[in-house]
Amino acid sequence: MSAAVLVLSCGMTAFAAEANLNTDTEQKGIGVYVKYVDNTVWNTVPTDEDGEGSATLPDGTKVGISDADKTKGQLVIDPITDKEALDWVNSVTDGKVSSPQAFHIYYLDSNSNITNADGISVSIKLKDTPKKPVVCALNTDGRTELLSADMKDGTITFTVIDSPYYVLGETPSDPSAPPQTGDNTPMSLWIALLSVSGGLLIFTGIYSISTKKS
Repeated sequence: MSAAVLVLSCGMTAFAAEANLNTDTEQKGIGVYVKYVDNTVWNTVPTDEDGEGSATLPDGTKVGISDADKTKGQLVIDPITDKEALDWVNSVTDGKVSSPQAFHIYYLDSNSNITNADGISVSIKLKDTPKKPVVCALNTDGRTELLSADMKDGTITFTVIDSPYYVLGETPSDPSAPPQTGDNTPMSLWIALLSVSGGLLIFTGIYSISTKKS
């Protein structure tokens, strides 16, 4: 009798097969079993007892965290890079964010349950520093909400709400807004000057007519 063992590793799961061969009777028996190997790399951000932490994600994005709750599990920040997912993000934000970078922010507990990370403060250093930063929260049903955010040294900081997805980027320019000419003179001053000019023209016309009659 001889025995052969085959082990294949694929992602998170290892597959193994064992074959027992009986050369005398030519009967063959094969037993197959599957063993789960937890080698998944999560984009976790380790935090201390005060709920603060920082990390550099695999794509090079630097993040900082404060006010995290360790009792809810590990804090995870996943960049959203899948094309179909990004197409959905762009469709629901509907032009509210240009040059968007999207993230899934959540807690992951020991049973692999995912919960929203509302209440934590997140700081993310974007690849391209926006002049007018914007943060938009997204829900799975497509609802969006613009959030207040602070920008300092290329890092944008905002507070997570009860939404799983967040889109960071540049506030798009309003195509309907009048072009900037570089003249910051208040409009009220121009109106006042036009009123004075119109009054002078009327006075000049009346004075000219009265002069001719006399």
